[in-house]
Amino acid sequence: PPPPPPPPPPPPPPPPICQDVGYKVYRLVPKPSVQDKGGDTLELELPSPRSSILDTLTNMLCATCKPLDTPIECLIEDALYKADGEIYVLGRISEDDLIPFRSHKINLDGWADLHLQDFLNLGFHDKNKKDNLIVVY
Repeated sequence: PPPPPPPPPPPPPPPPICQDVGYKVYRLVPKPSVQDKGGDTLELELPSPRSSILDTLTNMLCATCKPLDTPIECLIEDALYKADGEIYVLGRISEDDLIPFRSHKINLDGWADLHLQDFLNLGFHDKNKKDNLIVVY
């Protein structure tokens, strides 16, 4: 008699489920303070909650729904990075450095010393692509 047919292959494993388990990380940061600059001048001092470039990139990746193992390409040290086809601006850079990235989604660090007007003047804000310029806090 002929041999019995081989058993069918086992079904593939189900895809991993990425679900929100409610885990959040909080950090203590100094509260804002009012500084007397002499005379009638007071200045509000808002300390940045970011302690390092890596900390800033990690927070920005999480805020833009990227996995933490996303490869990050350094374009300009401490200022401009690329991850998953998006640009992350963490510090001041020249307009010439930004021009090649007009077609990319631009994520700006909300705590960095940046002026949003600089990005709007370069044409990064497109009426048809309302989400291509994002400020991340």
